[in-house]
Amino acid sequence: MHPTSKLKMTLPKTSLSISTLMLLFSVLFALSGASSVYLWISSNTKWERYLDNASSLGERLVYGIFSEQYLIKENVLREIKRDSLKENFSSDDLSSLLAINSRFIKIEQIKIGTLKNKVNFSLFLSSHSNFSVDDVIQKNFSDNPIRAAKTLFENMARFCDNYRLIILHNEKLFEVDGKSFWSCDAKPPDYRLFALILFFMPFGLLIAITQELSNKFSGLICTLKEYSQSGKQSSIKPVGPKELKSLIKTLNSYLTLERDRLKRRIMVLSMISHDLGTPATRLKFRIDLIKNKDIKRKIETDINQMIKMIDSVLNYARSELNTEEESRISLTDLLSAIVSDYEDQGKPVALSEFETQSVEVKNSLFSGKKRSVSNLNSKITRVIVNARPLSLQRAIENLIDNSLKYGRSANLSLRADSKFAYIYVEDEGVSMSEEVLNDLITPFKRGQNASLVDGVGLGLTVVTTIAEQHGGTLNFERTKNGIKAIMKISRH
Repeated sequence: MHPTSKLKMTLPKTSLSISTLMLLFSVLFALSGASSVYLWISSNTKWERYLDNASSLGERLVYGIFSEQYLIKENVLREIKRDSLKENFSSDDLSSLLAINSRFIKIEQIKIGTLKNKVNFSLFLSSHSNFSVDDVIQKNFSDNPIRAAKTLFENMARFCDNYRLIILHNEKLFEVDGKSFWSCDAKPPDYRLFALILFFMPFGLLIAITQELSNKFSGLICTLKEYSQSGKQSSIKPVGPKELKSLIKTLNSYLTLERDRLKRRIMVLSMISHDLGTPATRLKFRIDLIKNKDIKRKIETDINQMIKMIDSVLNYARSELNTEEESRISLTDLLSAIVSDYEDQGKPVALSEFETQSVEVKNSLFSGKKRSVSNLNSKITRVIVNARPLSLQRAIENLIDNSLKYGRSANLSLRADSKFAYIYVEDEGVSMSEEVLNDLITPFKRGQNASLVDGVGLGLTVVTTIAEQHGGTLNFERTKNGIKAIMKISRH
């Protein structure tokens, strides 16, 4: 699967250039930064003013108690008139009097003292929330009642609720009406969290766009690697920003130019091969006039060698051009047909029973370790691959011919897994090691006994080229009977 196909986010269809994207991001960062700073400062200022008002209320309330003015003019302290209040008025008495559940009463009976005089009063705070009064605040009411009251009222405003604050002083019962100071309706809107999100949002967007741009370039790299291995000739689809599209268009033009040059070279080779055929034929007729049979045989061998060399170079160039289209074929049927052709010619070529098919699986859903599992109850019946049939047939026949020339026989076998198919061609050759054979894939390089057999040294090079075009490799291994050629090709 193409790496960019997993992305959910896509670049704009307008395909802006990278410089334009960076400019837009600069503007976006500036707007986002200015908006977030404004929202933060505005919300912070409103909250500070809101908390200062609540703190100021606590200060004025305590001062009013000492001065016995009770802030009645501001309609903040409302007196609850009763005929008589018993001594040691408690939270239970307040609960029965004002229908307040005693378990919601947080604090009561706070003594306020100063250097000049002492004032005793009871403070009852009712809250249905989890609001808790710090013990330090309660203790500070004795030493610094104004600061304690300011802190208490500020905390009540910060954790808004429908508080009910009741004060008992000089056998008078008052209720503080502070809805405009600490209720949730009075609380100003807080956009500071939204300001943080707005500030960091462009960073997330920049990371996402950067990741996609990276994936686009990585996708191009993977496509070029695939094209270099498989020899595909289709043009690469331009995607991404303008710079990347321009790069892909340039690559398409370059690949098209290189294919045209290769076609022209093959055309020249074909013309040379055709033109050399006529004088070669005339030479064959003329050597019949030579009476010396030894010289005649040597000249015929040289002429045939020249023609084979030209044909081999032409076949190699055609394999590099790779104009054949891929198709879905059965590799097992192809091997069977090739082996049958050799058997009909009476050559020692055999096809072994196909091996069991193995598939890579994971031990569990959460385990990354892979293991190979084989189906022991069944043999491979058909191995389906996407390949170029004629090219693949040529490669397999070259391996068989190479085994027959240097190893006297060829035994074919096949193994496959979920990703690759492995074609084995084993012979009985003992004159060369696998290291030497791995070096013989170089063009025109032949073994030490090459003088004893026909060839120009391009057979294994053609096989290697075809294997690479099918996403695979060609390697050799030493076995107890001889040399085994392993041609690995991709199934997809």
